[in-house]
Amino acid sequence: MIGERELGLYRFMGLLARSEDYPPKCGAYQDYDYFQPVGLEKIRAAWKRTVRLMREGRAPGEIGIYVHWPFCVSQCSYCYCSMAVPAGPGQMTAYAGALKREMDALADVFEGVEFQSVYFGGGTPTHIAQADLDGLLSHLRRRFRLAEGAQVYFEASPGTLTAGKMGVLVRHGVNRVTLGVQTRDEAVLRACDRRGQTAASADRAFALMAAAPGVVKDVDLVFGLEGQSRLSFVKDLAWALGRGPEVIHLYGFEPRPQTLFSRRGGRLAARAQREMDLTQAVARRLLERAGYSTSRWDADLRERPPLEERQDAAVRNLGASVLGFGSTAKSHAFGSAWYEHRPARRGAAPSGGVPRFYWLPVGMEEEMRGYAIRHLCRFGHVSRAAFRWAFGRDPLGAPGLARALRDLEEAGKVAVSRERVTLTVDDGVERLVWLKRLYGAAVVRAVLSRHRRRYERFLERRRTGEAGLARTLEATDLGRSRVMVFYRGKRP
Repeated sequence: MIGERELGLYRFMGLLARSEDYPPKCGAYQDYDYFQPVGLEKIRAAWKRTVRLMREGRAPGEIGIYVHWPFCVSQCSYCYCSMAVPAGPGQMTAYAGALKREMDALADVFEGVEFQSVYFGGGTPTHIAQADLDGLLSHLRRRFRLAEGAQVYFEASPGTLTAGKMGVLVRHGVNRVTLGVQTRDEAVLRACDRRGQTAASADRAFALMAAAPGVVKDVDLVFGLEGQSRLSFVKDLAWALGRGPEVIHLYGFEPRPQTLFSRRGGRLAARAQREMDLTQAVARRLLERAGYSTSRWDADLRERPPLEERQDAAVRNLGASVLGFGSTAKSHAFGSAWYEHRPARRGAAPSGGVPRFYWLPVGMEEEMRGYAIRHLCRFGHVSRAAFRWAFGRDPLGAPGLARALRDLEEAGKVAVSRERVTLTVDDGVERLVWLKRLYGAAVVRAVLSRHRRRYERFLERRRTGEAGLARTLEATDLGRSRVMVFYRGKRP
């Protein structure tokens, strides 16, 4: 039975963690601010355990490498990612050296392991000297074995992708590039302080991608930007459709607290939010008419659409492992630990060794809870057969998870059948709150230890009936996603 006290806790946890990520990210964007410092040897031991589980067939065989490159030409006013404007080329060269040292510190643990994906994210990974890019990719290839057909994914921007860099990417087996165009409207680019990009540079960069053999082409666009009209965005979308990329990502502007827009006192008015809803609906119709469709991994059949971004899909759908390198990189050693690096000041490289690690040790129970949370959010159900395939047991045979699911069933939030556990909550905010029942006690304790004072203020405001924090969830537009991914061709 879930009482009012527990529901209050779940409401508070909903304020901190607003997505299906588990363990929850609670600090700045993509940050686990409650993780504790840990030494390199414990990280190595965690990976050794995970590699053993993989070899025994008790962990997903899928494993990827993530490399974070934090540097950008400028900080765009809408950006909430972990980024830095470098002091000069030397700072970026030093950071590339730090990435290599971190790779060296862990590489021997993965002897004989094949990685199915590599993802270079940012920041702007193409904001790097060509020689440093070549050296970094060469080092990664020497230290880690990539599986045949591995997806090697690179984020690029129009103002920093050159013919020389594109040649380096192709030579090192990069087979998917996302071009972060965001907008071609130069007035909007100026309003957002996106320096170094023009409409012409977007044309040139896409032409470089199109000429590269064997490269899947993605394009990112943003709607709802400062100074952007619906017509301006539709022109951007028409430009993308005219070039026929395999994948188009559309992102609605989110004025998160860490954006320059919000830090300067900007607010997204209700009228602007309604306009974004209309723009999103128009974009969907245009994309579908052009032969694009959304696509999802089939959780029951465990099939992966060929154009889906492999690493993200494997983590969200299978709980697969990721070995992360660099500032703010997130790593998941299945059945052992989640860990990260905290943001380096202005993207600085450590003077020696590797950046400090922060972690949360986990076991198989936390992996099962995370699987259930992600599948209920992503697919609306947990397939009992797929869960048994992943963990060797039924979700209702795992004591901690089973109790939580039965409590949600009693509250009318899930329905249990022989085939699946199905989410019955349509409202986004309500779903966000009730699924916190699936959090494990150790994770809740860790989060509250970091946010105890904020939790006490939340409880006091609820007791006194004050507005503000206690009503933040209800006042937040959480039930509507403004992120859309469209793939060229019919739904598989």
